[in-house]
Amino acid sequence: MGGALAAVDRSTRWLENAAMAVAAVALSAMALSTAMDVLMRYVFNSPLFWVYPVVTNYLVVFLFFGAVSGTQRVRHHIGVELIVRRLPPRRREALSAVFTTITLIFFLTAAYCGFGLFLEAWQTNQALPGVVAWLRWPSYVVIPIGFGLLSLRLLVQILQSIVGAVTGDILDETDNTAVVGLE
Repeated sequence: MGGALAAVDRSTRWLENAAMAVAAVALSAMALSTAMDVLMRYVFNSPLFWVYPVVTNYLVVFLFFGAVSGTQRVRHHIGVELIVRRLPPRRREALSAVFTTITLIFFLTAAYCGFGLFLEAWQTNQALPGVVAWLRWPSYVVIPIGFGLLSLRLLVQILQSIVGAVTGDILDETDNTAVVGLE
């Protein structure tokens, strides 16, 4: 892999690890706050009013968008490989570049639309209805960030596939360093 491409891959990995750390914190906070709410609700008959809106509107969103790019890095998203696996490596890489490009276009569009949602929520100070007016923009801002990072990962994978298709230098896809701290 070329020097510039390797540098972009390393930088993307660093960002993915940071996002994965955010996802891990969100998952831990979801588990702790939900357990506290259950304890307070059923033992003390005094539920925590803030747990449900925080978990569903913030923590789940942070968890998903924090993990989406790191999951793509290790190629653990759902994919159909029945025919693709039987192709020669260079053809498989060429096909991967084509389909990953289509995927990239989709997620760049999603990132752009997510940025529009964030900007509107930010500018109009949108809030969720309820006892506490939870702002919407913190959950919307992670959409363009998460899909933007995923798009960067897809771009790196497209370039790696092109290099593999042209040169035959196929990248080992068994890199399982998506967990923070394994690098």
